[in-house]
Amino acid sequence: MSISVKNYLLVSVKVGIPACVNGLGRLALPKEHAMKLKPIANLGIDKGQYTKSVGYVLTTTGSKRAKTFYLGSDANAALVAAAIRRRRWQALKDSGAAVWPSEVLAELEAADETSNAPEVAPVAVIAKPKPSALTVGEVAARYIAHTKLRQESGRCSVAHLVSLTQRVEYAVSILGKAKPMDSIDAAELTRTVLKISARPTTKRKGKDGKFGRMSVETARNVLKWLKYCLEWADENELWTRPRRFAKIFSENKPNSTPVELLAAKNGEAEAKRFELDELAKLYAVANDTQRLWILLGLNCGFAAEELNSLDAAELKGLNTESPYIERIRGKTLRVGEGVYAKWGYLFPETVYYLRKYLAANPIGPDGRVLRSGANGPLVYFRDDKARQDAVYVAWQWLYKKIGKDNAPRYLSPKYLRKTSAWLMRKRYGRELADMLLSHADNGMISRYSARDWDKLTEALKGLRNDLQPMFDAAEAFVRRPKGKPGPKPKGDKKAA
Repeated sequence: MSISVKNYLLVSVKVGIPACVNGLGRLALPKEHAMKLKPIANLGIDKGQYTKSVGYVLTTTGSKRAKTFYLGSDANAALVAAAIRRRRWQALKDSGAAVWPSEVLAELEAADETSNAPEVAPVAVIAKPKPSALTVGEVAARYIAHTKLRQESGRCSVAHLVSLTQRVEYAVSILGKAKPMDSIDAAELTRTVLKISARPTTKRKGKDGKFGRMSVETARNVLKWLKYCLEWADENELWTRPRRFAKIFSENKPNSTPVELLAAKNGEAEAKRFELDELAKLYAVANDTQRLWILLGLNCGFAAEELNSLDAAELKGLNTESPYIERIRGKTLRVGEGVYAKWGYLFPETVYYLRKYLAANPIGPDGRVLRSGANGPLVYFRDDKARQDAVYVAWQWLYKKIGKDNAPRYLSPKYLRKTSAWLMRKRYGRELADMLLSHADNGMISRYSARDWDKLTEALKGLRNDLQPMFDAAEAFVRRPKGKPGPKPKGDKKAA
């Protein structure tokens, strides 16, 4: 329940807390008083009345239970009554009471204290801009800017921000960027959700050279971020959600076609991944730093963001015979939560290039293990909000090094983790593949999760054996630009 300026003033006068309104029409309270008033808004509703739980009473068995007060159906009166009870309870606690005395409860129930609330003099304020003054595009821009601030403060990852921005901008293009926010009613929102759920034609061509439909996963992600954006707008009083808001999204989810379901059942819709001979060519022409990136992608399922955020504290026993990596993968919206993962076996090649890299690039004060050639982060945003990804840039150069005649089909670096996950799933099952990728299992995975990390350690040894053909082929591969033999690359040059 939200509290208006008038209601806040009414409560503050009744309980003796000073309040005023600034020139912009916003409530101006000292911080300590604002914190006291805020919980009063958390009223419940039961049997048509506002309710508030304050303090404790004794049960017939002598135990304590929360005391719930029924405060009537008038919002203003309920707020004042809740504030009075909170103040009385605090006074009782200060005097050493653990439960409400029966005589005080009788006094509160008998007296209609809210009827004696003093009148609040009207305050001249400047009205807030109406939501109609903002367009859909402007609200979306504010939501993206809000998420950008969260990313800069470490509350979400760069990958989260990029995904959110792309999905929200696409959804806004369907909803209508120039439309006023107050014109988005239930009918308009339903039309947009249904259009996205129908999985419109994409702007990119598929492997067959034709434009295909948006995937089910992409459509679901677009709707998810559209919903989050609109919820944020409603919570920040930029828009009022329609009554059927939740059902509009839950009743119109995108689904696979019967043909797609049949293809998935028959194994035709197999995950996109690298073949070992393709990996061998990339690994052969890569320098030492780029090889380390490739190995961490295969060994630990790291994508660019995980490489960028790898911290020195997550490297365990690097100078011992059994080094491993242990970390919390924080791909989440909530601060302080994440998915625990432990890669108990690092490939001998991973350990070799990791030690060699750290010998030449000591860890700085920020604890970051991997850096770009300019000694900066691997992934960051420029002032113009353009994403800079050193891993992606280096990846383009690897394909150029191989030459057009020998270059494998192009797949981005993120498919390294998908390749190792596919190999792991094929041989050891889905659970270990999810553990390799540090995917959550029914929510947050804590340090004391029941997952068998020793089992993953043994599976990683088997994964290294499965990748042996890649290492063998890489040693034998020679780059051939323009059809002529060329020298093998000499490692140790820094990545782009």
